[in-house]
Amino acid sequence: MPNVIFAFVKGEAHVRNRKPAAPIHPKTKSLYRHIGRAVRDAREALELTQEELASQVGVARTSITNLEKGKQHFPLHHLLSVAEALHVDLLSFIPSSSELESTVIPLLVRRNVLVQGGPRTNRVVAELLR
Repeated sequence: MPNVIFAFVKGEAHVRNRKPAAPIHPKTKSLYRHIGRAVRDAREALELTQEELASQVGVARTSITNLEKGKQHFPLHHLLSVAEALHVDLLSFIPSSSELESTVIPLLVRRNVLVQGGPRTNRVVAELLR
């Protein structure tokens, strides 16, 4: 039973169906990596440590580390706090479509998604870039 969860509530077993998690789209990973780099660059320009920024924003240092690596998807209100702490506009963290697409193709190549450039591969890449 691959998509079933067993939960025990007050000593009784309950069975729940769960849909498998959707895979993360390559554009999503690229987006968060870009945001992380922008945060890191702004923090370093102010010569702040991750600990200092975390203290100003009200999160753990590890959250800032993960944000800068693109591993943690901060809610918008936290990103706004980060932008305010770094004295930058929130939109400066968000890449343009062309910036985002220019980082997606190398990511796909590194992950061996682009094995050969046939019509099927081109369709797969086109789907991934939507």
